[in-house]
Amino acid sequence: MTTYSLGGIWTYVMSLCKSLECYNTEIHLLNIGEQLTDEKMVEVALLRNVEFYEGNFNLHWENETEKDLESVNHWVNSIYEDIQPDILHINNFGLSLESFNCPIITVYHYCILTWWLSVYGKVPPFNYNKQIDAVRNTIKNSQIIVSPSADMLKQAENVNGPFQQSQVIYHGIEVNMDSKMEKEYTVLTAGRLINEAKNIKLLSNIAQYIDWPVCIAGYDNMAQSHKLNNTENVFLLGQLSNVEFQYYLDRSSIFVMPSKYEPFSMVVLEAASAGCALVLANIPALVEIWGDAALFFDPEDDNQAKLAIQLLIRDETFRNEMAEKAINRSKQFTANRMASEY
Repeated sequence: MTTYSLGGIWTYVMSLCKSLECYNTEIHLLNIGEQLTDEKMVEVALLRNVEFYEGNFNLHWENETEKDLESVNHWVNSIYEDIQPDILHINNFGLSLESFNCPIITVYHYCILTWWLSVYGKVPPFNYNKQIDAVRNTIKNSQIIVSPSADMLKQAENVNGPFQQSQVIYHGIEVNMDSKMEKEYTVLTAGRLINEAKNIKLLSNIAQYIDWPVCIAGYDNMAQSHKLNNTENVFLLGQLSNVEFQYYLDRSSIFVMPSKYEPFSMVVLEAASAGCALVLANIPALVEIWGDAALFFDPEDDNQAKLAIQLLIRDETFRNEMAEKAINRSKQFTANRMASEY
């Protein structure tokens, strides 16, 4: 199984590996990308069914040189030859898969082409053609494409053509035992300011009109804070450890995700499981997954977002009802269900 250490894909991979343990599955986990933090190394060490391999390469969208690509593929191939796996499970694009003689599962978490279409409404410039070709090469050499939502599968087939074999398997996490922490009057979101798809700047635009503090968790946000149009009532939390972030989830009453592009969003699932009332961008994948368990707003409309958040702030009964709906909905997306489907 390949992975990298950033964002929701890491959370998904850890959840899946742990849940596959009961199926007597031996996993050789290859981290392509930046090295793990100490906290993540501990996560891996606690997985009894996983042997871990640390790489340190550019990811497929980072405009690698041919030398970068050769280094990644040489590294993966050497491990493949040593262990001769029964199945190759790909969570990132850019590998040369032609030489592998075992079945290949590719999980279509996202891609450059669908990202650009969702965020900018147009195809990316020609200098991204190499990344687009890498995605299509992976598809061509995979026996099955797994998507974390029906919407992501639809988008992927719209830009690449129909897949020969595909399946939607929703992500899942361990069920969060009901937290006894008392909720505080806080609005929380998570995402990098530099990632335009996350649309976090929308919250800074409206924070001054929100009755409660607006807290933003995310890597590198402190360095990018100068890009915010307004910082009144905005509290940048920076990069949090898992324990720290769980604390904020357990304490926050409302979680907002203003993204323009989300194939699934593990962080929204974590927030729902922690009992946050959800205010989400009205995009197909989030509507598909959360239905009537969230309030939705147009991610291009600051006023809609403000009204939805303020409605929950000022109506405690309604806020509690929506939090309960989110908890109940989150129970459909368990790690055990995900592992069973894989």
